[in-house]
Amino acid sequence: MNSVDIKAYKCSMCGTHYVSQVYADKCCKPKHCEDCNCELPKNHYYILCDKCRLKLEESVELNRYNKANKYTFESVPKEYIEYVFSEKYPHNEGYFDFEDGYDLEYDIKYVYGTRRVSPSYDAWNIIESMLEDSYEDASDNVDKLEIEKLQIAIDTFVKNHGGCLDHFEVDYKVVIDLWISK
Repeated sequence: MNSVDIKAYKCSMCGTHYVSQVYADKCCKPKHCEDCNCELPKNHYYILCDKCRLKLEESVELNRYNKANKYTFESVPKEYIEYVFSEKYPHNEGYFDFEDGYDLEYDIKYVYGTRRVSPSYDAWNIIESMLEDSYEDASDNVDKLEIEKLQIAIDTFVKNHGGCLDHFEVDYKVVIDLWISK
């Protein structure tokens, strides 16, 4: 068997081995927050401390809120409120329905509108996916007429489900102020 030497680097403080000298040199060096320069715990994943990350997230959210069109619940176009969205709502990934209500304990002062999105599936993409592990020119043997029939069948399938296959996406351009509505 032919063996080869490899070069490895070891952190001089904890003894952890690395293939890269850069990582070995950084291993036990204290990390600092890129915003406030406070020392971060060794296993801290982010480049910002928790306090600075929260401040940044609040700033981004305030900026998003300020750019959006503001409505009250009474004035918002109805197509935006079939479901609404709030980062503070801990259930259903933040989406909820006003008819079902929501708990005031979450201190939600505003929500974002959503829009319904109907799925669309492309027959050719489905066929390409099916043939991915097949022989090299397998797609050359697919009949174009059959692709058209498959596309019609897919479109009919989606249409016949009357919207139950749809999903909702947040529209960050629409804000509904709840504290004004009450």
